[in-house]
Amino acid sequence: MTQVIETNPIPGFLVYGMPQVEYTVDGVGGRGYALAASIALLATARAIEEEAVSFSAVLKARQKKLEELGMVLSILTRAADTLPTKNRESTDKTEGSEAIRRAKIIMERYGMSLNVDSDNRMTRATVERARNDVEYSMDLENNDLQQDMVSMQSFMNKRNNAFSTATKLIQKAYGTSDSMIQNM
Repeated sequence: MTQVIETNPIPGFLVYGMPQVEYTVDGVGGRGYALAASIALLATARAIEEEAVSFSAVLKARQKKLEELGMVLSILTRAADTLPTKNRESTDKTEGSEAIRRAKIIMERYGMSLNVDSDNRMTRATVERARNDVEYSMDLENNDLQQDMVSMQSFMNKRNNAFSTATKLIQKAYGTSDSMIQNM
């Protein structure tokens, strides 16, 4: 809900020649400056908070992708360990496993391919290429995640500043009111 704040001059009310005003906040008239300003600042803080909440969903998705790619990398590493160590050929095949099939599904989800035969086996060349692809994707995702974390921290700082400014403004406005009443 968007708050609408309007300034309304008070007819015939001048202080030292300056026209005095009151504020209409969301259709309710007769509001003071402190209330109008605090509502505006708190609305700003709320908007920043809402954007931060949606942005945190992006962070969670990136973290999930990194977690899943890490799992794929470990599967590929285990598969590479099943390759023969003597007389190495690029056509050597890994042992077949259900984990390799899961790795293929996850990689496809993120736009990568994994050449697996019907017995869930891969060649040495396929394993090495896939490991390089996954490591590269993880590096890119990790860089993006770090940049997003900096942006998220910026959102939190802006939100905190908006709350702090609203608090200070309210305290000053009511402090001024108290001083005026005491002086009278």
